[in-house]
Parts: sequence; C-alpha cells; structure tokens
Amino acid sequence: MKAIKVQRSSPLRGSVKISGSKNSSLALLAAACLSDEPVTLFGIPDIADLRVIYELGAEIGLRFERRPDGAIVIDPRRIDRTELEPVKSSSFRAAYYFVGGLLAKFGSVTVGYPGGDDFVSRPMDQHIKALKMMGATFSFYDRYYTVEAKELTGATIYFDMITSGGTINAMLAAVRAKGNTVLLNAARDPEVADTANLLNRMGAKITGAGTDQIRIEGVSSLTGCTHTVIPDRLIAGAFLMAAGATGGSVTVQDVIPEHLSSCVAKLREIGLEIETDGHSMTASYAGMLRATRVRTAMYPGFATDLQQPLTALLTQAGGRSLIGERIYPEGSIMPIS
Repeated sequence: MKAIKVQRSSPLRGSVKISGSKNSSLALLAAACLSDEPVTLFGIPDIADLRVIYELGAEIGLRFERRPDGAIVIDPRRIDRTELEPVKSSSFRAAYYFVGGLLAKFGSVTVGYPGGDDFVSRPMDQHIKALKMMGATFSFYDRYYTVEAKELTGATIYFDMITSGGTINAMLAAVRAKGNTVLLNAARDPEVADTANLLNRMGAKITGAGTDQIRIEGVSSLTGCTHTVIPDRLIAGAFLMAAGATGGSVTVQDVIPEHLSSCVAKLREIGLEIETDGHSMTASYAGMLRATRVRTAMYPGFATDLQQPLTALLTQAGGRSLIGERIYPEGSIMPIS
C-alpha cells in the first residue's frame, strides 16, 4: 500500500447500540476458568481475539457454547491440561489472564509471550511481581513461559505503576489463594470492577474494586452464575467523537455514562453538545470546534485508546491543539493544527 486516501464524509447521524467491552470480556472468559461449574455470560462481542480464546480453550478442554439468545456458556469442568499453544496465545496480549485464571486450580500454566498491539514495550513486570509475591515461580523459554505454584498464598502487593491488566491478573490469582490479599495502587478501571463483580457472583470475596485498594479473601471453591459484560466505553467514545469530526449527531445506546466522564468533559470543552438520557448519550456538532490540550492517563483520566479518534476530531478544530501520550513508555506530545 503506497497511500491512504481520506475523503470527508457527509455528517454522521443516527444511533448505535454499543457492544460489550472487549477488554472486560477477555478477563471474564479467563475468570470463568476459576469456577467449578458452568458460567453464563451475556454481551460478549464476536471479535477476533475472543475467537482465538475459544480455540485455545477447546485445546485444553474448556467448553464454549453460544446460545440462540447470544449468551456464551463456559464450562471449565473438563479442563485437562494448561499448556496454551504459544503461537495462538501470543496473537493477543490478554492471554496472560489465563495464568491468573488457571494457576490456583491446576498449579502450572504455560503460555506464549504477550502479543497484540506492542507500541514499543508494554512490560509484564508488575504481573510477575504480584504472582511471585503469592508464591509462583517463573521459567522463561524462547517462545513461551511457564508459571508454577504448589499453593498460592495471600500477600500485600503494591503496584509500582498503575496497571489494569496486572490488577486483574493478580485479582484472579488471589481469589482461590490461601489467606488474604491486598492490592495497593490498583487500577480503578470499570473493567477491573466488572471482573470483580463476576467473581463475587461466583462466590469470591472481593471488596474495593473500582478504588485503588482491593481486598481479596481467598476461597476454596467457586460456583456458576450469570453475568452481563459492561458496554465498551472506548467504542462509545469513538462514536461520540465521530459526530463532531463529521459535523453530525450520534446517539450511543446501552452505555454507562459515568464510564465516559473524562471523555465527555473534554468533548464539551472542545465544543460538542452532549445530552445524557439514562443509558444513552447524544453528541451533536454545534457549529464550531475549539482547540484543546489533553494528556492521556489511567482511568478515570482520559483513556489512551481514545487518543486516536480525538486526534482525528481535533484536525477539524480551529487553533493549535496538544495531545500528550503518557501511558506507553515511548509517550510523546503531538501538536495538531
């Protein structure tokens, strides 16, 4: 491909129902492995990462069934091995959740190194630190790594940097560990709270999810349950921005407005009109877009995954905007005029 040609579209108008959160779904499917009974999940999107999980699960004995009503039933009772095929498990980053989801029950997990959107480097050191503090040992090989633990025990873990994936992985491992675990400087993302809500429905004892201090009292067993994944706040935010970029009006349905607070505040600052009605939100172009400054941050700050559509939107704003990317190790400040 030598070039990408972009043509301005007519104003985008209409409404769209927002699917379940991809980032939450990846954690929920791994969390279901901790149960001793089938778990039913509603709202799981049909996307490539999740289809790979279904393939990986089938290879280790994890059963998935998609019902006519759209629900996914996960049955972990026939898992008979915990070596995830390295190439497939390296094709998406969140395969590491299977370490937290399988280690306490089976004592050993093998998985390929994290893949997906690398963006130079997204280290797993906080995952490794947390699991080691609970008694796990790591062996690293060319294409995969193995995590082992005869018994996981509770620990007080301080994350040196806020990490959503590390918080979820440690929480998964701690649920069936012996004793109590405290996670300090924990991520506050809605996806963390969603995973904790599922685990609590299964019989876990987790408090504080959604704050920077999470407490987990280990339990010996977990049961099946039914749970609905939260809507994808990143998809919703991108649609709201598309209304401004095209000069239109877009309504996103089936959302949780508080998950979009920082996004909505910035869009209003730029000049979009935002109306909220229960579980729907409408963004409308009001005739002029203003330049702004934004710096990405962990939740509840402005999400790094919304930086790209915001950049497109700000190309239509008058004046000079600055976007600071501070989440990834090679972050930068980008001027937009």
